[in-house]
Amino acid sequence: MFILQVGCAQISNYLPYGFILKSALLIILLPFTVASLKSNGIKYATIIRKDKIKFKYLFVILLIFVINLTYSCNKEFGALKLTNFVIGTLPSILLIIYIKEIADKTFLCILTPFLFAGGIVFMTFLLFTGSFTYAGTYKILNLEYSHVIASRILSPLILWFNYLISTEENKNTIYKIFFPVLYLNTGLIFIAHRASVTGVILITIYFIFAGKNRFITGCLLISSLVTAFLLFPQKTERYKNLFSAGNKNDYSIESRLDLWETAMEKIREKPLTGYGLGGFKCSTYKPFVHIYKYPHNIFLEAGSEMGLTGIILLIFLLYKILISAYRKSKFLFSIALLAFWWSLFSKDISTQTVLWMYVGMIEKRVNDFDIQHE
Repeated sequence: MFILQVGCAQISNYLPYGFILKSALLIILLPFTVASLKSNGIKYATIIRKDKIKFKYLFVILLIFVINLTYSCNKEFGALKLTNFVIGTLPSILLIIYIKEIADKTFLCILTPFLFAGGIVFMTFLLFTGSFTYAGTYKILNLEYSHVIASRILSPLILWFNYLISTEENKNTIYKIFFPVLYLNTGLIFIAHRASVTGVILITIYFIFAGKNRFITGCLLISSLVTAFLLFPQKTERYKNLFSAGNKNDYSIESRLDLWETAMEKIREKPLTGYGLGGFKCSTYKPFVHIYKYPHNIFLEAGSEMGLTGIILLIFLLYKILISAYRKSKFLFSIALLAFWWSLFSKDISTQTVLWMYVGMIEKRVNDFDIQHE
């Protein structure tokens, strides 16, 4: 249920069914969470007192959103973004705080074989049941799948498996999982979702240099790229435009260039305050702004809607998120990096759920004085 809730919280098209789905999941999860807290003997006050630094961050985020909504030039959409954060992303952060209280560290290791099997079945199903659409649509009943949905489900799984291969502790199982991971890596490239593929490749390179089994992890990455581009060149046609900044033949690039240019104009017009929450979608002559409600870049969105204050807050939060993830584990750090990478190309600030979930993992840094007096 938690995974489903996180997945739905990332829906950012603001259609009525999205809000209904998020609200329904919140209503279903709430009594289960309350019952679980009581059964584990955990009190609300204990969690808040223990994790007060996290709740301070959440309070500041909500306060900034509310303040910016008061002077927004598009209050209706700003209110939708705030609501979306409250019923979608905020519960994901709170659930992470709760799960940290009760989760067993061995749980993920036990879950790994099931994730492996499920990932392979899902990838096979996607590759053999029809074409992908690159418009982000959701035509599941017609066996036409959004590359966005597929890649966002598979990318964290593939990074987890790549991480397992890169670590010394799993050297006895490397050759058992090498070919399944190769299959999943190759399949992800077939989907041709550029943000996910490039993110996984970049972080896998990080694993190569940070891990113990550098040669094997490197061979895995190179083999995946060679296999995908040799066997299915037609699937990788979109990548030819990836580094063509002025290319107008790719709808995805054309729309983003238009959106980013508009966001920069808005920042120059109101650099200190921005246009308010939801204010990116104000009247403009840019054609794509009438279709998209946000610039598909978290920094440009913060700047155009919240001004300098929003950008400073965003940089501070991202620093705390990435540092806290790095201190906990390389795997968590890799997922945080992937979520940050996605935020530069897709979704709006209120639905960067995977990224904001790490607010629930930020901890006060323990200094030597604290350790001596524990």
